[in-house]
Amino acid sequence: MNTAANPPSRSLTPSVSHALAILRHLAAERRGEGVTAIARALGLSPSSTFNILKTLVAEGFADFDAASKTYTIGAAAIDIARSALDPANAFQLVRGEVARIARQQGATTSLWRVTSNERLVLLGHVDSGEGTRIDLSPGQRLPMLAGAGGRCVAASLGLDDTRLEAAFRKLRWDGPPDWAAWRADVQRARETGWAIDADNYSRGVTSVAAGLRDQDGAVRYCITCSLFSAQTSSARLETIGAALLAAAAIIEIRLFGRPPSRA
Repeated sequence: MNTAANPPSRSLTPSVSHALAILRHLAAERRGEGVTAIARALGLSPSSTFNILKTLVAEGFADFDAASKTYTIGAAAIDIARSALDPANAFQLVRGEVARIARQQGATTSLWRVTSNERLVLLGHVDSGEGTRIDLSPGQRLPMLAGAGGRCVAASLGLDDTRLEAAFRKLRWDGPPDWAAWRADVQRARETGWAIDADNYSRGVTSVAAGLRDQDGAVRYCITCSLFSAQTSSARLETIGAALLAAAAIIEIRLFGRPPSRA
């Protein structure tokens, strides 16, 4: 993967910027690379690249293969990435409940966190156990209002129609809903606590989500079931929605200590 399009930024501390650029490059590459290849990709001098890599190896942020003389991303970087992805360790705290829903509903079940930069980030998931299943990658990011989870978030924001429509118009969909239909979905999520996305964000996939609210009533996480649209029916989706809502009540207490305010 060519990272030359993302060279080190011009910062007050170039060595830090260069080290971060090298880490990003190593994380993006599937195979190890040597000093010269890394330096060329990032527009750095080989000597500077070598010295930074030597330090990264010593600190556990990069691994060095003496036989091939190549470098790969190290475990220390992975540990920090995991902590940044899920700082409250939320997925591990509620994994048992997520797994129970996945088994019970026969649907891949996932936990998403609402971030401060208006994204939904996937913390983890449990497969449905079916022969053909939907696979997800931890760290995957979506716009905050996308999909079934996004409808739940939108329902909690208290935006008037003008601002809500402006946010809706910025979203990108595989099968776009019209504004009136999406607004109706958000209103339903506001009333029921859960929402459906059928073939909108991703064609062929239907998702059902419930928002997880903190003690002030703000949606901080979403629990989502995803399955192939051909496997769904209105009755099944209603059953999943009710199951997610019940699970949300348990998870909210586990994450936030007491039931949230839903005023």
